[in-house]
Amino acid sequence: MRLPGVTHTSVPSLAAPGHVDLEQARGLLQGLGALATPPWRLTYRYLWGGSLGSRRDAIVAIVSGPGTPTFLAVQTTYTAPDGSTEQDRLGRLAGDSSRPVGWTTTVGGSSDFATAAVYVPGGAGTGVELREGGRTIAIATADATGLAVFSPGLPQERLRRCEYRVLDAAGKVVHRGGLDLGALYAAVMGGSDW
Repeated sequence: MRLPGVTHTSVPSLAAPGHVDLEQARGLLQGLGALATPPWRLTYRYLWGGSLGSRRDAIVAIVSGPGTPTFLAVQTTYTAPDGSTEQDRLGRLAGDSSRPVGWTTTVGGSSDFATAAVYVPGGAGTGVELREGGRTIAIATADATGLAVFSPGLPQERLRRCEYRVLDAAGKVVHRGGLDLGALYAAVMGGSDW
């Protein structure tokens, strides 16, 4: 079914680094549509899409619409061997979409062993490190799409308190952020009057 005002074509997906799975993108559209009125007036700009490994894919998008705050949405989908899926939808009010975004997920696994991901727009080959307190606990290099994935063996609650740092070629910190992205529902429906 086509809804007026919603981009259903692959054009925004082609602009996004990585690969936005259109079936998952439609799931994001449907999931977010239940949270805003009217859902067919929302617009979506996909920033990144691709694999987190271990049968998990993710989509990062900016969502906006008339009378609705603009927010960042991250959906991680795990596809089990039997074809069933489990999803985690995170979000926050959108800031600068050219800035890195980091999140944690336990879909397809246990909350005792969360995965962290950091998307660095235009950051192919960029160094990214995770820090807990005053020490570095993991280092990765962003792939060709700008994504760095970490599985440091920490519970999600502990990992969400970690900081990520994006480094330039000389190892200087050019961006810092948290992995504390919250539930998408809370981001969209929390505290605002819209």
